[in-house]
Amino acid sequence: LKSLNYLERVLDPQVFFRINRAQIVNLKEVDQILPWLGGRLQLTLKNGEKLEVSRRQTAKLKERYSL
Repeated sequence: LKSLNYLERVLDPQVFFRINRAQIVNLKEVDQILPWLGGRLQLTLKNGEKLEVSRRQTAKLKERYSL
């Protein structure tokens, strides 16, 4: 977690977003943001990969994009 915390601090927050305890995504690679289970969000990347956003980060992402 320390290395992910470090990356979160040094990466441009306008481009990168931490979606959960284990993943940081490049927002330029997000194709879709969809509602998911338990009020969370699911991201679909341009390569087709689907990622779940944690509840805490869902609130931040919704605020960021006015969802």
